[in-house]
Amino acid sequence: MAETVGGSCLCGGVRFEVTLPFTRAIHCHCSRCRKHSGAFGLTVGHVPMSQVHVLQGEELIRVFEPPGGRVKAFCSVCGSSLFGGAWPDGEMAAVRLGALDDDPQVRPIAARVRRLPRTVGRVARRRAPALPGRAAAAHTRKTGRQSLRARAVSRGRVVRGSATTSE
Repeated sequence: MAETVGGSCLCGGVRFEVTLPFTRAIHCHCSRCRKHSGAFGLTVGHVPMSQVHVLQGEELIRVFEPPGGRVKAFCSVCGSSLFGGAWPDGEMAAVRLGALDDDPQVRPIAARVRRLPRTVGRVARRRAPALPGRAAAAHTRKTGRQSLRARAVSRGRVVRGSATTSE
């Protein structure tokens, strides 16, 4: 008998099992997967649709298909992301590995990046410059904020140009 791995949503309303093996697994970092997960993206395992069996709660599964994108299938009660790709009518299913209850016996081997987040590169520009002496005072007057170095000096945490900790 083939080995299976169980899976469920957060509330337990949807339960399913997948017959192993997965054909591959990836981390998808596309902008839609980032928004759907609220994190870096989604980790999915691909299997033929015939290897996925919904055991309970099929009526709770809702499907969102964005224009020009892949399906996002989730539990309508708790919002857990469960499936994707061409769910439920395609040849292959993309199973969210985070929804599995046991080890999927596959490790992600690829990462897809369609578009970098808009904040990449901005983080470094937001940092206040570390300015010495008069320049720090001018920076504070101009921006209303102290530089990182000026804050450290005013708190007694900088001695001879190096940061130290003080109590």
